[in-house]
Formats: sequence, structure tokens, C-alpha cells
Amino acid sequence: MVQLTEVGQWFAGLVLLSEALTAITSFSVVMLVLFQLTRDTKGQAFAALVFCIGCFGLMNCVIDIVGRLDPPHLLPYFNMAAIALSTIPLFTLIFVLEFLIAWTFSQRIVVRLIVIYVFVVAVFGSQNLLFPQVSYFPNGTLERSTSTIGLVLLALGEIINGYSFLILLTEIKRASLNTNRRLFLGLILLHVAGFAYITDILPKFSVGANLYTLSVLILAGPVLQQRLFDPLTQLNRKLSYRAEQLSAITRVGQHITAFLTLDNLLQVMVEEIQQTFDYYAVAVYLYDGTQEALILRAAAGTFPPLTSTDSRQHALDITSLVGAAAVLREVVMVADVRKDSRFAYDALFPQTLSEVTIPLFVRTSEEKLVGVLDIESDQLNAFSAADIEVLQILARQIAIAIRNAELFEEAQQANAAKTQFITYMSHEIRNPVSNILHTTEFVLNFPETFQNIPLPEAYRLDIVDVEYNAQLLKKLVDEVLDLAKIEAGKMEIAVKAIDPLPILEQVHQNALITLQNGVEFRTAYSTSLPAILADDLRLTQVLTNIVGNAVKFTTTGSITLSVYPETTMLHFAVADTGPGISPQVLESLFTPYLQGSQEITREFGGTGLGLHISKRFIELQNGRIWVESQAGQGTTFHFTLPLADPTLADRDNVRFSG
Repeated sequence: MVQLTEVGQWFAGLVLLSEALTAITSFSVVMLVLFQLTRDTKGQAFAALVFCIGCFGLMNCVIDIVGRLDPPHLLPYFNMAAIALSTIPLFTLIFVLEFLIAWTFSQRIVVRLIVIYVFVVAVFGSQNLLFPQVSYFPNGTLERSTSTIGLVLLALGEIINGYSFLILLTEIKRASLNTNRRLFLGLILLHVAGFAYITDILPKFSVGANLYTLSVLILAGPVLQQRLFDPLTQLNRKLSYRAEQLSAITRVGQHITAFLTLDNLLQVMVEEIQQTFDYYAVAVYLYDGTQEALILRAAAGTFPPLTSTDSRQHALDITSLVGAAAVLREVVMVADVRKDSRFAYDALFPQTLSEVTIPLFVRTSEEKLVGVLDIESDQLNAFSAADIEVLQILARQIAIAIRNAELFEEAQQANAAKTQFITYMSHEIRNPVSNILHTTEFVLNFPETFQNIPLPEAYRLDIVDVEYNAQLLKKLVDEVLDLAKIEAGKMEIAVKAIDPLPILEQVHQNALITLQNGVEFRTAYSTSLPAILADDLRLTQVLTNIVGNAVKFTTTGSITLSVYPETTMLHFAVADTGPGISPQVLESLFTPYLQGSQEITREFGGTGLGLHISKRFIELQNGRIWVESQAGQGTTFHFTLPLADPTLADRDNVRFSG
């Protein structure tokens, strides 16, 4: 034990008081911050920094006491203090980046390198290689020798502090904030305190301890004012948090309409909730009525992604938190899962401390259980009443989305079955119809097949009628098959560069055969139209259908087929002087199975599929179709298709006929 002189006792007491004041002040601020800002990352970063300063001050107190009572064993404590000192630059940088929200990829790399630096200091310090010799004198002062590696490592700590200053100084110049200026002053004092510790003279007077105490108080002022005591800031934090909640509700609502595949929908939703509210884990369990169990279908959080082997499930009973929510039909919240027997440890979520499970119901004629939303946190008492309220809203949206996705899948299955049935029945009808057409053709056009026996006129007229109706039936079957393929997404469109002129000529000639007496068919298009990107078979089908409708409904006047280039498209138009279409009928003109009126159906026949199929064909070829008409003033159908080479658009040499 060192016998201190009277001056040494006074000085040693002053030094011990300074070091104790640093430790007490630091730990007091740490407790204040942690109790009030447990979910605030900025507050936690500040608490970590101040805690390191407190540990350093506490170690210096131990050094002063041990140096007086047991000088030979002083060296390990002195090196441990140096290890505590090395953590201060690390947490200084983390605090600055968190406070300014200035994290970048490169800065994250720097922080990782500084962690390695702290580890290196700890290794050398544990071997007493930083300060190989320390002496405590009767006058109450310490003298120690610093190794070369110790000086290098301590100097590196000061360089790291300088890096933090540069980041903060850049922000001060950019934003000119008084809060940041006060932080900068506190960091300067931290820097000076560290410098005081690594020099050979200043530690004798405990300047470092006093500067650390002062820097903690200066740093705590703006932090606590901004994050704790400022009512406006607190209100802004609450509003910001509520805005995040409402934004999450909006995004989940958007996902309801954006995703109809159940697995994709569920995964996007749990990731959205987990990332927005920073929960440890979010999972959705769906109810399986055949097993009377809740099956895990999607999960998100800080754990490896789910695989096909992660088939977790809970029985539909109250023995688990997930099952209890479904059975009791209410929210089940547990502030500390370690005290609840219903909680079962899961290796997928090993750090769960609190949990809330919310049943997912949809209202039909009665409430139907869809599943359970499971939210887990790695903090105790993580869920406030406001959080539960928001999660219940999200749960209702998720339940609706799940039901919509299930209905969509059911509709797809039903549509696939319908398409398969229609295709099968259409083929079954088409074969005998083809046989009828072949037979009537032979009877009417090849009498030599029947030994040139004359066919009675009455029989001939009946066979002509049979042939006509068989053609109509074949057309109906073809349209139904086309529609089934389109709805199933199996319609094949062979888009290529084609010359539209031969198709127009073919449609023109066919129209002349069926044209009613007194009606004139006119054409208006160039003799050298540019090539277009289209399917020649489907283009012929569309033009035949539209021109056929015009021929069918026009009893007097004319029908005009016009074609001309427009920038990047070729514009087709079929105008007639028929009865026109009322505005009410125009709205549903391209709807399948609908026609203008029952009278039109009885007089002209048809299924109402032609225009719908034509519209789909044009859209599949990257075109657009529309109609202009007024009752009693005729109708004009328009559609466009892309030019193969838009630079060839030319409206010269237009040929008019009729």
C-alpha cells in the first residue's frame, strides 16, 4: 500500500472524485435514455456511447483505488481501461451516423473495420502489452510507459474520432443546425479527453475524466431535447409512426388488387408488415378444414427463407397461441412468451419474446375462418394498443385478400373446366357439321356422283337451306372455339410483316357476292400500302366479320372500306349507311354474347361473339379497335395495326373504286 503525502491524499481524492463523477453521470444518462427510448435506435446508439464512457470512468476509479492499495497488481486494470477507451471511437461513429441518418455502404464497411480494431486492442490489452509498466507515487499521480503498439492503437482511435468529426462537420455546413453544432462541441471534448489520456502529462491531473463528464452532459442535452423532452418532437414522432402505419395499410390494400396468386400475395404482405414495423417475425397460417389445422404458408423476418420442408402447423385448439386466436375468435397478445404455457419454442423464430396472434375472418352468410396472422417481437411488451388496432385493420385486409385469391383460383379452375368442355363439345359438333357440308356440296355440285340423276327442285332448295344453316353452325362453332382459346390464353397469333393489299382484295370480292341489291361497295386505299406487323389469318377474320356485319345491316346506300397510314400505324375503317347504333348499345358492343336487341337477333341471327373476338384479335396484334355511330346515321368501325417500317407511311396514290 502506498503511503500518500498530505498533498497526495488531497490530489488522489480529487482524481477519484472526477473519475467517479464521470462514471455516475454516464450511467445515469444511460438509464434515463434506455428507460425512455427503448425502441429508438438513435437513443440506443447514444446510450451505448455513454455506457462505454461510464465503463472507462469506472475503470479509472478502480485504478486509483488499486494503485493506492495494491500497486503491483495495477497493470491489468490499466490495460483494461485502455480496452474500454478503444470502444469509445467505435460508438461515437455509430452514434453520429444514427443521429444524422447518414449510413452508407462504405460507412458500414468502416464500422466493421473499427470492430476489428477494438478486437485487436482487446487482444493486446489482455496481455498487458499496451502499457507494460505503471507506477503509483505518494503524491497521488500515476506514471506509465506506453508501448509502441499501444501508441499506434490509441492514435488510431483518435483518427477514428476525426472521421466522425468530418461527417458531422459536413452536415453542419449543409444544414446549419444548432443541434449539430452542440454535438460537434461534445465530440471535440471527447477527442481532447482521449488525447489527454494517451499523453504522458495530462493524466496526472485527471483532465481526461473531467472532459469526459463535460462531453457527456453536452451530448445528452441535444439528444434528450430532440428525442425525449421536446413535445413537438414527440408529437412528430407519433405522427410519423402513425403515418408509417397508415402507409402500410395503404400498401397492403394495393397488394390486394395487384396480386391474385395466393402464395405471392401472402409473401409480399408479410414482408411489407415485417419491414414497415421492424418486427422480429411475421407469419400467416391458413386454415385447412380437412386436417382441422392451421398451416404455415408465408413468413418474413430475420431468419433464413422458408423452404418446402418448413411445413409447420398448429392444431385448431387453445394449446397454442396461433390455435387459441382461431378458436377464441379474438386477438391473443402475450407481453412475455416465457411466462405463457401456450408458447412453443420454434427454431425458426428462436429470439421471440412477445407475440400477438390475430384471427383472419371473412364475412359471408356467417364468419368464415381463413387463417391467423402471427406477429412476433424480440422485445418484451412490444405491442401497444395502437399497434394492435393497426394490426387488426391489416388482418381484415389480409383476410379479404386471401378470400379474393381463393375465389380467383376457384374461378380459374372452373374456367379451365369450362374451356375444356367447350373445346370437347365444339369438336364433337364440328365433325358432323363438316360431314353435312361435304355431303351437300357433292349433292349440289357433283351430280355425276349420283349417276346424273336430276335433283327435284324442292329437294334442291331444302339441301341449299341445309348447307346454309350448316355454314352458320360451323361459324358458330369456330367462334366458340376461338373464344375458349382466347380466355384460356392459348390463342396463337403469328405476327409477321405482311402485305395487307391481297387480304383487302379478297374481302372486297367476297363482299360483292353477298351484297344486297341497291347497295354500293366502295374502297379507298393506296395501290401500294406499306407492310404491317400482323397475323394474316386473323386480320382476314376480323375484316370479314366487320365487313360482313356492314353487308348484313345495310339495305340501301353504300359501304366504304378505307385504309391509310398514320405515323406508326395502319388505319382501317369500314363505314356503312345502315341503321346506326344507339349510345346504350355502343357501351356493350364488344361484350360477348350481347347484341343490339332481341329483334336484331331474331331478324339477322348471330351469337354476339364476332366483335368481341375481333377486338381480342386486334389487341393481340398490338392494335386498337373502336366504333363511331349514331342511330339512323350509319356506323363506322375503326382499327389500327402497327406498321412494319413506320418511315414508309405515305398517303399518296390512294385508289378509289365503287
